[in-house]
Amino acid sequence: MVVVINFGGQFAHLIARRVRDLGVRSELLQPNTPLATLKKLSPDAIIFSGSPHSCYDKNAPIVDPKIYDLDVPILGICYGLQLMAYQFKAKVTSHQSKQFGKEKLTLKKSPLFKSLKSEEIVWFSHGDQVDTLPAGFKIIGSSKNAKIAAIENVKKRLFAIQFHPEVTHTAGGQKILENFLFNISKVKKDWNLFEVKNQIVASLKKEIGNEKIIMAVSGGVDSLVCATLIKEAAPDNLYLIFIDTGLMRKGEIAEVEKIIKT
Repeated sequence: MVVVINFGGQFAHLIARRVRDLGVRSELLQPNTPLATLKKLSPDAIIFSGSPHSCYDKNAPIVDPKIYDLDVPILGICYGLQLMAYQFKAKVTSHQSKQFGKEKLTLKKSPLFKSLKSEEIVWFSHGDQVDTLPAGFKIIGSSKNAKIAAIENVKKRLFAIQFHPEVTHTAGGQKILENFLFNISKVKKDWNLFEVKNQIVASLKKEIGNEKIIMAVSGGVDSLVCATLIKEAAPDNLYLIFIDTGLMRKGEIAEVEKIIKT
């Protein structure tokens, strides 16, 4: 199982999704989650998400520095790189040369970049940068405007990258996540969406029994997925009511009505 620490980045949930796509269970936790709670979960790996914050600000979200002593592999992404470096006493500052969009990244040999080319196109989205290399780490990736764009401490199994491997704009992003999960962290596959769905449906069947269910749906993902699962569990017991919120796009009301009637 992999824990994704959500520092408020726009792609935090996508990171968790990409991990599940690789067949590994993932859970999102807040950075202020007590270390004792994290230990109870016994994660095989931890991933730090991005964030709109600056790690050096007074009220920036941070993790307990003792997290690095858990002997669990950690991958820092964007803000995750900056925070990791900062907590290892490196200098992090705001730069005039911001990086937003596709950039060419020059890679050095690293278990994180196994099977990737020496140059890759990646997706940056940051204003702050790491200016000095934290003790015990070495640089494994650089770009035109960011000398320290990827770092590693192989002994502690700590890795961090300034770009976003979870977005499709980073061509080798999924391979980087694969390398971190399976080659570095030795994570076992423990997540299958179809098995999870079947478990949910079986649980619903047991709970519903012969009871009748009236459910309101708005046309959003949450209510429609929930309705679909309940309908599969008890197809003759579910009565749906569509609530028009007035926020639907053109043609969506007819589309939702069609889905509900099938």
